[in-house]
Amino acid sequence: MAVDRMSRIVDFYLGKTKHPRGIHIEAIWEWSYAQLELEDTYIQWLFPLTERSGAVPSSPVLAGEDIREFQHSPDLKERVRRSLITMLAFYGFTMTSIEHDQPLIEPSPEFEDRTKSWVTVNNHNYLRITRILRSLTLLGLLNLA
Repeated sequence: MAVDRMSRIVDFYLGKTKHPRGIHIEAIWEWSYAQLELEDTYIQWLFPLTERSGAVPSSPVLAGEDIREFQHSPDLKERVRRSLITMLAFYGFTMTSIEHDQPLIEPSPEFEDRTKSWVTVNNHNYLRITRILRSLTLLGLLNLA
């Protein structure tokens, strides 16, 4: 008999549970740029890693089973893609698909204004970008990374 394993991150991504601050993933996708900049606990949920976050130690950590679920679930992959689109817009980029699901990421019309808020010396967004790239790779979305 198989035992159901509860995964905080998979359940969060599927909309079955909320972020500790009582927020569903769909709400985070709709946040303003100011909210995305000022809130400091969501990025670990949108882009989880296999090691504990030094900044937010209570955030979920990916286990092998989680990684396999993300790698094999088209629904989970699409939801991660939606998280990436949210963050790309925040940074001033857009993503469109071209042949064979290879994304094209380009500066958006807001690029110049958006970069003024994060392209600065020692900005914490560089760590966020590194996390995003590492998480996408772990979750089986190397083409998006």
